[in-house]
Amino acid sequence: HNFRNEFQCSRHLRETTKSVPTLEYWQTLRDVYNSEVDSSFVFDDLPPTQGYTLNENGAPPYYAKLSPGKGRSLFASRDIKEGELVDGIEGGTKSDMIFTTVEALQRYLLALPEPMACDVLEWSYTEKLVKGGPAV
Repeated sequence: HNFRNEFQCSRHLRETTKSVPTLEYWQTLRDVYNSEVDSSFVFDDLPPTQGYTLNENGAPPYYAKLSPGKGRSLFASRDIKEGELVDGIEGGTKSDMIFTTVEALQRYLLALPEPMACDVLEWSYTEKLVKGGPAV
C-alpha cells in the first residue's frame, strides 16, 4: 500500500497554511489509536500542544506555531544547551503511538480523515525500542 499516493499527501504536505493541531485534533488521533490499535493504551496527561519538559525544573524546550510562508514549525521557548535532549526519551513516552505490525498501521490510517492520515505519515519514523530489537 502506498498511502501517501492513495491519500494524495504530496499536495497536503506542501500546504503552508495548515494550522497547528489543536487539542481536539490530538484527541482524535489518540481516540482512533485506542479504537483501532490498542484499546488498553493509556496516553499521558500532558497536552501534546505543549511539548515536554525533559529536565524537571525547566520550561518545555519548544512550542509549535505557524511560520508565515513555511507552515507548521517548532520554535525554542528557552535557551537550549548543546547536547540537551529536547524531544523523546529512550524507550518512548506515553504519547508515542507504536505500530508493531503493518496491518495495525493500515487500520489506523484508514480510520482517519485523509488529511490526518497524511500528517501521521509525515510525522512517522521507525526506531528500535530495545537494543538489537526489531524496528517498529
